[in-house]
Amino acid sequence: MTKRSDDMWVIQFFLFVKEWWFLIVMIGSGVYSLSRGISSINNNLNKIFFELKTFNEKIILSERDRAEIHEDLKDHDNRLDKHDIQISRHDEQLKTLWTERKRGK
Repeated sequence: MTKRSDDMWVIQFFLFVKEWWFLIVMIGSGVYSLSRGISSINNNLNKIFFELKTFNEKIILSERDRAEIHEDLKDHDNRLDKHDIQISRHDEQLKTLWTERKRGK
């Protein structure tokens, strides 16, 4: 083989590029734009995923806080009920003491 026949493929390639350069450039720009668009969508989805994850963690924490508050309220209600019972007992004791005192006079 001669040097001329070895370089023939190079000449053929450049002739191909010369005829189809516009289509090659358009396809290349389309692929580049598509890859940038996909990268942008991926970044935005990652940000949304992070925000959703943070939001879910906050919801879980607020549910726990709410459950603790309800438990505290139950404890306070029980204590108030006990105090009501003690107040009614003291009222009864005061009534009996009052009636005994009246009878004693």
